[in-house]
Amino acid sequence: MNPAVRFAWFLSVVAVSIAACKRPAATNTVPDVQHLGPLIVVAFNEASADPDVLRGDLLGGNKTERMHALQAMGIDSDPELRDLWASFLRSHSGQGDDKGVMQSISGGTDQSNFGDPGSEPIVLDAGFDELTDRPLEFRGIFVSEKGQWRHVATVACQCQMTDMAEPFNPHPGHPDPPQEWVVSLHKRDEGAREYQRTDIRFRVRDHLLRALIQYIGMKETCPSGPFNSPLCTISETSLHPARLLAENGSDIAGYVLISWSGPPPPCDMCGLILRNPKCSAYLWDENAFAYVPSPLRPESCGPALPQKKPPHTIQSPR
Repeated sequence: MNPAVRFAWFLSVVAVSIAACKRPAATNTVPDVQHLGPLIVVAFNEASADPDVLRGDLLGGNKTERMHALQAMGIDSDPELRDLWASFLRSHSGQGDDKGVMQSISGGTDQSNFGDPGSEPIVLDAGFDELTDRPLEFRGIFVSEKGQWRHVATVACQCQMTDMAEPFNPHPGHPDPPQEWVVSLHKRDEGAREYQRTDIRFRVRDHLLRALIQYIGMKETCPSGPFNSPLCTISETSLHPARLLAENGSDIAGYVLISWSGPPPPCDMCGLILRNPKCSAYLWDENAFAYVPSPLRPESCGPALPQKKPPHTIQSPR
């Protein structure tokens, strides 16, 4: 069966599947819910099947197995997640088999290191209509504990969303360095001629997915003309370790958000060159388990400029 036809048929029956396969309501506390802009983060901490098995169910063509995997990711385990899914189904109920909803489903098999020691977090993705103005993105986060898997959180957004673990480990098979899970939310406003990427950094601590810091990672503003024209301005912001100057003149370990700005590259294959660095200082607060703003001044903002060499002199013979 054509994939588009198969998925359209899947959507037409999935609402019935949810009602038929729904797990019994939990008798303990309701999952905690956070709203980070359009992103919804729901905490679970419940026993789970092996994420690799769930990944196989997601990628398989069997409707029942796929629905089971989506349920294991929390798609119908919280009122807000159920509302997102139901809204998505309603917005596509009138489509025929020849206009099936495109979908993207993937699951990480590489281990990440953004959780408690030894937890080996894995993120499963389920994206629907992700390249349109009506996307729905789900991420289920799973960690291992003493050989058993637990579903610790689900994040969902009716927006274009990407994610990755940082810093990236370029050496497969080597232990991952301590990482943070970075979720990026993308928004393009054609009317205002503006694109914005919001970055949110997370780590898992005590089976809770905790937001560490949120900032605008990239912004492009075009007062007139199309995107990427010479009249546009691009700003890009990233988080870096830094030395911060204390009042007594000593320096302490901290962090800075460095923002660079400039015009788009002059051609498709040209690199983006941004200048004018501006820094905002942060300190890590272990009690809050977050980066918190600091009034301290960084020793430097951006890479140091190369020092000018003194002019070369030729000594006259005596």
